[in-house]
Amino acid sequence: MISSKKDKQAFLTDPEHWFNTQQLEVCQASLNEILSDKANQLKHHKKIKEEMGVLSRKIGAAKKQKEDSTQLIADMQKLSADAKAVQGTIREAEECLLSLAEQALETSASPASEDQALNVQFAAFSEQEFEHIEIAELKDQEPNGQGFEACVEFVKMHPQASVYHLPNWGGLLNKVFGHKSIYLYARAEGRVLGVLPLVQLSSRLFGNFIVSMPFFNYGGVLAINDQVAQLLFDKGQLFAKALGAHHIEYRSRSKYSQMPGHEDKVSMWLALPDKAEQLWEAIGTKLRAQIKKAQRLGLQTEVGGEELLDDFYQVFSVNMRDLGTPVYSKNFFRKILQNKFSSTRLVIVRHQGKAVSGAFLIGFQERIEVPWASTLRDANPTNANMLLYWTMLDYACSSGYKTFDFGRSSKDASTYNFKKQWGAQPVQLYWHYGLPEGAELPRLNPNNPKYKLLIAVWKRLPVWLSRMIGPLVVKNLP
Repeated sequence: MISSKKDKQAFLTDPEHWFNTQQLEVCQASLNEILSDKANQLKHHKKIKEEMGVLSRKIGAAKKQKEDSTQLIADMQKLSADAKAVQGTIREAEECLLSLAEQALETSASPASEDQALNVQFAAFSEQEFEHIEIAELKDQEPNGQGFEACVEFVKMHPQASVYHLPNWGGLLNKVFGHKSIYLYARAEGRVLGVLPLVQLSSRLFGNFIVSMPFFNYGGVLAINDQVAQLLFDKGQLFAKALGAHHIEYRSRSKYSQMPGHEDKVSMWLALPDKAEQLWEAIGTKLRAQIKKAQRLGLQTEVGGEELLDDFYQVFSVNMRDLGTPVYSKNFFRKILQNKFSSTRLVIVRHQGKAVSGAFLIGFQERIEVPWASTLRDANPTNANMLLYWTMLDYACSSGYKTFDFGRSSKDASTYNFKKQWGAQPVQLYWHYGLPEGAELPRLNPNNPKYKLLIAVWKRLPVWLSRMIGPLVVKNLP
């Protein structure tokens, strides 16, 4: 949030304007105390500087009259030391303000703030001691399978959980892409203590590896403690070895200190107020003006389900081609829309009856995420994208969600700054790797130079051809 020198200066000048209501409630008492101390120190510093000014004039006059100024100079040195000490205290207060801001933002965007009752329940559960912990594979990843409901209940209780930790997602990816899905869970005394969803991707072009979870931003181990987590990691590595996989990639909001990985990605989360009207006021005049422009131009919005899939896919596939990225099959999105364990919606923006912008929403617990959003390039002058995001935020507030997840971004990239302007704050993502000893970190991403030519070629494909061959390629890209 407060990374650049300009942002820091703006924050220190008027810190309260950087917080939304919920964030301000988190830190109001401490903020008032620090601001009061800083104000007193600034007054003290001003007084010292005034005394130094008077003393400086006296020293100048004494030197002009060739009088002894030794004592005056000693007094000046003492005042100068006092001024430096006060400046140090002021800097400490400013550092406290910046630290307080980060803490308040983390609290407002953390799972604990999403559902305090669940967090308390999980804390009590995690303090229990269990013996003879067993790691098992959930063979039947369909509803009503043995152990399925117990795993679902554990995921719903865990504060770091995402919808992709639910056991049916691996089965969904198996049906759409044919990937082998493995769902590990820890159990003892009839209780589930942890889960680890794994999906194998294997191709001649990109290699053989396992991801938790591919195609999405979240995955990794969910466990009641480090001991259970390590048992799941160890079991996962055994499966990787048995399948001949080179490595396992874990996409998590938890840091695994024992594993190498990347920390260059963040998710952008916005704590939502109770009513959309409050958010409308909070986003500021600039964003409101951009949204109103789209409305004045007659753009219309629609929120719905599978009946909007053709419109969404038309916009999404064109945009992916323009970006040089292979597109998923339409069936992939259809299967997600039909998944009963999450709330899914499509949002469409139309201009003169034509779909020009679209987004896919996935809601789980009190957080709603937009993993995919696209706008046709020729619709950019209409501000269709701004209207799209406002429609999603309006829907999220009206539906009772507490957090809006704008999705993954690289730090300080254009998408990061776009999401930040809505008030979203970064939530660190950790992509860790279970690697063979001495192996380098994988570089299977668009920034890898060896994929630059492929991206450039893909941008020149006809859309119909990109839809035909894209799903065959992207199924093996995590």
